[in-house]
Amino acid sequence: MATGESKPLVMTPFMCALSKMSTESAPIVFPGKYIVTAFVNRTLNTEDAYVVSKELAESGMFSWSGLIYYPLPKNVGYVRVGMVVKDQYWWAPAIEGTVLEVEISRSGDPIAVVYVASKVLRIGDKLGIMHGLKFTVGELLPYEVTVTSVVPEDEMPSIIDEKTGKEFKPNMLISTKNLARGLGGQVREMAAVTNIFDSIEAFRTKEMHRPRKAVVMSFEDQKRVTPRLPKGDVVVRGKRLTFTDTTKKLRTVRATYGIMRILQLRHIAALKHHYLSTVFRSITVPRGRYRMGTPRLSEGELLAIVMQNCTSVDRDRLRLPVPEAALDGEDS
Repeated sequence: MATGESKPLVMTPFMCALSKMSTESAPIVFPGKYIVTAFVNRTLNTEDAYVVSKELAESGMFSWSGLIYYPLPKNVGYVRVGMVVKDQYWWAPAIEGTVLEVEISRSGDPIAVVYVASKVLRIGDKLGIMHGLKFTVGELLPYEVTVTSVVPEDEMPSIIDEKTGKEFKPNMLISTKNLARGLGGQVREMAAVTNIFDSIEAFRTKEMHRPRKAVVMSFEDQKRVTPRLPKGDVVVRGKRLTFTDTTKKLRTVRATYGIMRILQLRHIAALKHHYLSTVFRSITVPRGRYRMGTPRLSEGELLAIVMQNCTSVDRDRLRLPVPEAALDGEDS
């Protein structure tokens, strides 16, 4: 369960019908939070990797808590209520938890009910959008580089808000490669939410908390969206997308930046069998635990491993055509 979910500002007709069925005694909660996101190409934001600001990651906006019903091996020994599990050989999730209860399954196997929680986003965590794509947090960038930094750092790029002419720093960056991955509906939703507010600054201040009626729109034609993108790195100002609306008219929307609804995929990050998120340990999973099979690593997950300097330990386990120089962090 994530904390502080925000009310949807753009809904499909189905979501609208569900919201009308919600009551105080039986509320229907739509997950997700609105984040200022920009489509900007950088060296490290690959096709499935998010770049997130350090300030957002540490703000507590993506705080979460939940329970894991974790199968215990038969030779685990004594597991007691209140025990903190972190470095035990049988505990695969890369986050510590507290045992609340030990149950016995119908097949007679012991199961530990473990409480897990986190207040921050870390490299390797999973985030998603309302239109089906998921991303791995691959890099954390500060809004401004501190003078006392020993190692030079990059910082979040500044973008001009075309409504006010003022600069602002986005909270997240997505590669423009994703615009050709069926993001037509997402861009339309992002543009609709952004147009509700007078500016990005207004969204981040008083207007963000003002009650607003949700916009209801259909995304049935999102597959017909045709992106028009420049070659190479994106020019922050001037990038547009065309799409066919429900009246079969061509419309143009900006996809440079906007306010996007972001989902936190904790069920993937904490339990995903091929990459254990939050604190990287190993990309392999013992046989019989969750699922058997070969670990599958996406670009974002590989980036998360590289950013945590774990490639030298696990190079032999990566069955991928990646140059050794790249794994060692050298230029290739």
